[in-house]
Amino acid sequence: MIYDSLFRLTKTGDRENYGLNRYLAEIEGKLPVPKGQIAIARDFALVLNDNGHQTLIGDNDSFCQLSTNEGIVKLAATFAGYMALTRHGRIITSGKAREFERFYYVEMLSNVKDVVATEGHTVVLFDDGTVESIDESGGWEDIPQHHKVVKGWRDIKQVAVGFSNIMGLTEAGKVLYHSVDGYTNTHFYDNCSDVVQIDCCSYYYGTDSSAVLYKYGTVFSDTFDGVKEWSDIIQISVGDRIIVGLKRDGTIEIEGRKKSVAKEWKNLVSVECKFCRVVGITSSGEILSC
Repeated sequence: MIYDSLFRLTKTGDRENYGLNRYLAEIEGKLPVPKGQIAIARDFALVLNDNGHQTLIGDNDSFCQLSTNEGIVKLAATFAGYMALTRHGRIITSGKAREFERFYYVEMLSNVKDVVATEGHTVVLFDDGTVESIDESGGWEDIPQHHKVVKGWRDIKQVAVGFSNIMGLTEAGKVLYHSVDGYTNTHFYDNCSDVVQIDCCSYYYGTDSSAVLYKYGTVFSDTFDGVKEWSDIIQISVGDRIIVGLKRDGTIEIEGRKKSVAKEWKNLVSVECKFCRVVGITSSGEILSC
């Protein structure tokens, strides 16, 4: 079942939790905990269940299940739309207005290893370690051109994206970071090494923020000074004026919005924050949201 502190306990339809036992078994012992089981858009969130069913949290009158006989391995969400990566390396999409025309382009791609998205951008990591950013050409004013930034990226194993910032993590554990807000130090992470996970966030008319997780369980951020005190972290997520770190003992460290609610969560195995929402999955397969 799902407990959503902003909505209600639900048992039926698209809000039903169809089980996370397979996911819990797959991530056992994996450090850092992989991202992509949870996708958060502006007004709603999705959690990927074992059978490919997506549990809906929040409000989305036009929501429909993404389904394919290829199987779904992860989810991503944009401003109002959402997408899924299949086991065959393809992307399927849905959502209101299909997030303008870029959704139609990403569905033509193949050999996709990972996909992340936000308002205005969908960033795709291919099997060969190269990256492509599909930037919306219409519907947004003065949208940043991330595709120019990632054109020369090679040997990438993870990507993260915001409206005006973008990150890449190389196989060697080095961080590539770029921001077009005119204020952020784009070389902030140049001297970082032994990084195992990255995340960043920014919204239209918003503030850039980002962070990296070291293999030692510590966190470094250009935005949140308090993370210097964190330790034993196995997953990070950066949202709008909020950062969350999942600890090995199943509790979380959190700075910013939602602190009073999410700080009390226990027995977590995965957590994600984006826009104004935090979503977590517990060791028993419950879904928590605030």
